[in-house]
Amino acid sequence: LIEINSVENLIIEKIPFNSLKDYEVILKLINNSKINCYINYPRRLLEIYILLKKDIIKKKYVKFKVCGYKWGLASNIFHFLDLFVFLTGNKKLFLKNNFLNKIYKSKRKNFYEINGGLEFISQENNLLECIDDKIYENPFILIETNDMIYFVDEINNKLIKYSYSNNKIQKMNLNILYKGLTNLYLDKIILNEDLTLSTLHESKDNEKLL
Repeated sequence: LIEINSVENLIIEKIPFNSLKDYEVILKLINNSKINCYINYPRRLLEIYILLKKDIIKKKYVKFKVCGYKWGLASNIFHFLDLFVFLTGNKKLFLKNNFLNKIYKSKRKNFYEINGGLEFISQENNLLECIDDKIYENPFILIETNDMIYFVDEINNKLIKYSYSNNKIQKMNLNILYKGLTNLYLDKIILNEDLTLSTLHESKDNEKLL
């Protein structure tokens, strides 16, 4: 692609490469070609997460949990690693606990998934936990900070916020739409606006965790 075309911006899907060696080779090629290379983690462009970031990035403590059953832990965990980084501003994570359990056949032919969970900790001591367990039904995101709890249900387009300080509960309807984001990407690139997606450089370290 790069050899036969003039490429300035490139958006690729996760997981971009199968080995660390591939990462190094492609990163070198992208650097030499001066290409802006991004990973398609679209939650960064959704209004709900842009708004939550304004709240959460100020917090002293964040515990971020993704829970559900058969939600694609093995294939989708990278989206939530990236979302955690986006919301907290914590760029470096470490694997803290591994309680992965049973491998099972995915809905996609010839693919497999795994249940159980993984727990990560950032340099700032914030936590990310991703769990696949039959005690849960629809997947959800639960974010706990020193003074707030945020419950995000993407499937039913709902957000619940609870404040420890005044015991106030706020419920909001969301409008989470992934369709049409490609046009948004193009508009931002044409207008030379910040795309806000993770660059290949930024995502490399966290994808190496797994």
